[in-house]
Amino acid sequence: MSLKHALLAMLDIDKGSGYDLIKRFDQSVAFFWPSSFQQVYKELTWLEDKGFILAEAVNQQGKPDKKIYQVTDSGGEELQRWLSLPAKEMKIKDTFLIKVFGGQRSTPEQLLEDLHRQQRQHKENLASYKTIAHNLKQLSPAKFKQYALPYQTLKLGIRFEETWLEWSEETELLLSRGDIG
Repeated sequence: MSLKHALLAMLDIDKGSGYDLIKRFDQSVAFFWPSSFQQVYKELTWLEDKGFILAEAVNQQGKPDKKIYQVTDSGGEELQRWLSLPAKEMKIKDTFLIKVFGGQRSTPEQLLEDLHRQQRQHKENLASYKTIAHNLKQLSPAKFKQYALPYQTLKLGIRFEETWLEWSEETELLLSRGDIG
């Protein structure tokens, strides 16, 4: 996947300024496809240069002017072309899992400390996802329909975090009992 296509998909749902897109990106796609502020603006420029998006300049009083981006016909065609390609299988690349896998050379205390740090982050992620889900459910039925598929990705994120936390509790119990190596 590319950031370009993530931005096209977001703009296909609803037009917006660069700032709007970054906010939406941070509350959705960034959970599984992280990117920086600079990368987003670089890709918006590329998409505009290619004619995949159109920017409308909006004058603002007391603030810098902004651009509102929307997908063009050719941008929609590019998104449709990309969507027709097979997706690669998801691969998890997690340093912490390697530490657990090779943990026989560590101490249970060291692993527990790292596990607790990871648990805090996963609990924060889960809380964020649930807040976003709650906010999406508050939308009108017509507006929610626009976000039905993004909502499905959010549901997977919620399930992932819940499953990870369940697994971490089992791992914590194993480490606490000293039932390793």
